[in-house]
Amino acid sequence: MKLELRFGAMAESVSEQVQRQYNEPTVDLPEFDKDAEAITRVYVRGIITDAEAGKARQRLMKKITRYLNAHPVRPEATNENFDSM
Repeated sequence: MKLELRFGAMAESVSEQVQRQYNEPTVDLPEFDKDAEAITRVYVRGIITDAEAGKARQRLMKKITRYLNAHPVRPEATNENFDSM
C-alpha cells in the first residue's frame, strides 16, 4: 500500500492524512505532526531554502514510513510495506 502525504502550510496534519488513508481514527502521530509544521515554519520564514525544505520533508517521510512499518496502523497491514512517495 502506498503512503502519500502532503506537506505545507495548507496541508492536513500527518496524523489526519494517515487516519484518512487507512480509515483508522485512532492514529495519532504528534511528533511527526510537529516535525512537519516545523519544516514549514522555517521555510516560510526564509530560514531554509525550498531545496532544504524538500530534503527535510524527504527525510521526514522516510522516518514516518519506517515508523509505520514497525508499528502497523492495521493488524492486517503487518506484512504490507508502506511505500513512500
